[in-house]
Amino acid sequence: MGNMIKITLEIRSGLKEYVQTEVLDISIQNGSSFVDLANWLSKTYGDALADVLFSKKYGFLWLCVKNRKRVLPEEILEEGDRVMLLPPLAGG
Repeated sequence: MGNMIKITLEIRSGLKEYVQTEVLDISIQNGSSFVDLANWLSKTYGDALADVLFSKKYGFLWLCVKNRKRVLPEEILEEGDRVMLLPPLAGG
């Protein structure tokens, strides 16, 4: 890790009320994963968003999308990526 990279985060349901925009251009540390992105969002937008992104019991459960493909939360972000975080699905 060293340099910064730029990515674009498309904001969807579950995040809009905290971030107040539909698209965020973000500079983040090279080598960062989706979990690192979620941590950055939590630090930037506060505890209320952190509580939404991270379950106290299970940790980070959001679906991660990188350049229109679903990926694992550990996926490393790269310069120019277009990403989304989608809330976990619930069923009954």
